[in-house]
Amino acid sequence: MDRKTDALSLVKGNTLHQIFQTEQFIFNVSSTLEKLYRYRFDPVTNEVIEIVVFKRVRNGDPELGRLRLLSPKRRLGTPTAFCDKTYDVYALISQGYLRGYMLYSRAFYGDYQTVETERLYFAFEKYEKKGR
Repeated sequence: MDRKTDALSLVKGNTLHQIFQTEQFIFNVSSTLEKLYRYRFDPVTNEVIEIVVFKRVRNGDPELGRLRLLSPKRRLGTPTAFCDKTYDVYALISQGYLRGYMLYSRAFYGDYQTVETERLYFAFEKYEKKGR
């Protein structure tokens, strides 16, 4: 990943943290949990070939109601803990198009984990194709 490019798009003081990885994608969140970044990488060269940015949707935003109506499809992959929580990633798809993602957190307390019901919703914000 090109960390210089990523850092420029972040608000000063924010950092990116990897929370999930699949065969195709790496998911990072900003330290404030306001942005979700999905990186697609070439498995042969391990280069990032596209970045899709999703913005957090909060209570009171009409987009949240639309996202909550969609059936979440759980993505299989490997979570990485961030702030003592791991996140399951669910795609929110409507009419064959990805509309956003839902993150479902699990917190760790000592040697065991407790499932929390915190759900974070993210809607599409922008797409960036990387040159090869």
